Amino acid sequence: MLSNGVPFLGAPFMTCICKTYPHINRRYYVLLGWAICVISLVGASFSASLLPLALTQGLLYGVGAFVLDAPVLLILNTWFIKRRGFAYGILFSITDLFGFGFAILAEIMLRHGLRWTLLMFAGIILLISGPAMLFLKPRPLEDKGAFSSPTPLAIIKRCLHQARRYSRQPIFYLFTLSNLFQALAFYLPFIYLPSYTTDIGHTPTQGAIVLGAANFAQIFGELGFGQLSDSVSVHALIILSSLVASISVLALWGLAQSLVQLVFFALVFGGFASGFISLWAVMGKTFGEENAQMIFSILSFSRGVANIASGPISSSLLRGLPEHRPGGHDHGHAYGNHKYAWVVLFVGICMACSALLGALGLLTGGRKKQDGNERELTEKGKEASSSESGLVV
Repeated sequence: MLSNGVPFLGAPFMTCICKTYPHINRRYYVLLGWAICVISLVGASFSASLLPLALTQGLLYGVGAFVLDAPVLLILNTWFIKRRGFAYGILFSITDLFGFGFAILAEIMLRHGLRWTLLMFAGIILLISGPAMLFLKPRPLEDKGAFSSPTPLAIIKRCLHQARRYSRQPIFYLFTLSNLFQALAFYLPFIYLPSYTTDIGHTPTQGAIVLGAANFAQIFGELGFGQLSDSVSVHALIILSSLVASISVLALWGLAQSLVQLVFFALVFGGFASGFISLWAVMGKTFGEENAQMIFSILSFSRGVANIASGPISSSLLRGLPEHRPGGHDHGHAYGNHKYAWVVLFVGICMACSALLGALGLLTGGRKKQDGNERELTEKGKEASSSESGLVV
């Protein structure tokens, strides 16, 4: 919860720091976050109890991740405008590809103990991410002239002034609520699919295969939706992502009884539901370039809140059902295997609510505003490229 939730929750804070002090090279933040992540994993490898492990691998690693993430995305934004959605899709899909490979590597390394596994992952971050930072170069559009260091009160006033620019627009709340409902549901199938698979009579290895299929499908979902977002209405893509995910949960997961059915569900859900996060970049562009990254960070924050909340909510839904009889096969032909019925319904309904909010955005004419802002951003990018070295993609 900490290592996954803290980066989402800390995104607005880090974005505000980067925007407030634009004269500080953002690679310094990336370097700091990278160092914290390495130190946290090394510290976790020597933890002898749960509390130090939670503070190092959980909290400290999460802090390192959010210190690193926001500056990387801000640097990415300086190079990509017209095809930013595709760029984000590539970034997220590559992340999932490595995550898929690391899950397999972790299973192999854990045979040699937790300490050596954590040290190996610390070494991977040290040796791969470290040299990669040498090639991380912001496009020099903002770093001109002298900048004064604002007071804390000035920073607060600036943030409030910027917030008023988009918080009065209904589309902001449609995006935020749609993202919140989607995030409440997104992680639960990934959490419960392995145990669901074993409960209907399959082996733990087959449960891992189902989960691996969902994770693998995310790669193509994020890449595909990211590319589509540059040319298709973001509201239509919200509907497509959330509606297909909702239907797959209610019609496929709830009725699945065989390994083939579960794998098919995992591929459909992983491919469509995961594409939602690739839409954040285009959602941010709807509010203009100045606010694009802060909108992204607010969506990230709401996803973090939902990520944390979905755990206890799903647990209460499981506990609220009649006790499941030992053996795990007594209700094998019941909807959601009986034990997971309310979890399945909760995920399906939340995804449907996300799709409904996307439809409201489409009906309120959000596409017209988005097109206008994108034309404005493109013109600004062309003007900037005529006076600066670099390429606006």
